[in-house]
Amino acid sequence: MDGDEVAQVYVRYPSLERMPVKELKAFRRVHIKKNEETIVHFSIPLQELQKWDLQQRQWKLYPGDYEIVIGASAADIKLSAPLPIKPARKK
Repeated sequence: MDGDEVAQVYVRYPSLERMPVKELKAFRRVHIKKNEETIVHFSIPLQELQKWDLQQRQWKLYPGDYEIVIGASAADIKLSAPLPIKPARKK
């Protein structure tokens, strides 16, 4: 039987003050025929991971151990991969 699935991409943020635990960043509904597989591609620019810094009053990409998680829902995670973000080099 053919079916539809919604692939959802979440980002788990480092454990820092005022950071969400997990945030939906992309999703795509795909139709899959019986006994077939498909590959779904997502692109999430690093700027999408920035959060507002209250003290500096600007968007900032915080360093830390992020994780990309993919599933059918926030509770049904199928894949995950680490995404370490290193501190920016000072000029």
